[in-house]
Amino acid sequence: MRLYTIGYSKKTAEEFFGILQENGIKQVVDIRRHNSNQLAGFTKQSDLPWFLETIAGIGYTHELALAPSEDLMHAYRKEGLPFDEFADKLRAEFDEREMPKLADASVLLCSEPDPDICHRSVAADYLAKQGDIEVVHL
Repeated sequence: MRLYTIGYSKKTAEEFFGILQENGIKQVVDIRRHNSNQLAGFTKQSDLPWFLETIAGIGYTHELALAPSEDLMHAYRKEGLPFDEFADKLRAEFDEREMPKLADASVLLCSEPDPDICHRSVAADYLAKQGDIEVVHL
């Protein structure tokens, strides 16, 4: 199985939807805790499912089990928690949750353009260790 990840920031809508189509994505799994604020732009929860279906025939789901807790995200973003410590604490949170079953050609969505400092890479790697999953960062 192949699991993709993508960050939408620093991408135009054309680039974002083009990347999804070029890679045969079937399902976008939104793993942002907050996906409705104005900064989300074309990826707001109220708009994204429609855009995905209309533009590319891609499904959408919002999966909070793969999002960091409010407290953990605050420690990382506002208090300067180093990413490696953030990742360790996030994996511990995942250990306490029921992980979703994802289909082949799903993509984990977050805002951060660099997967090396984004929780989506931690989530993808965590899921990959649970099965025969190859992770591809778009």
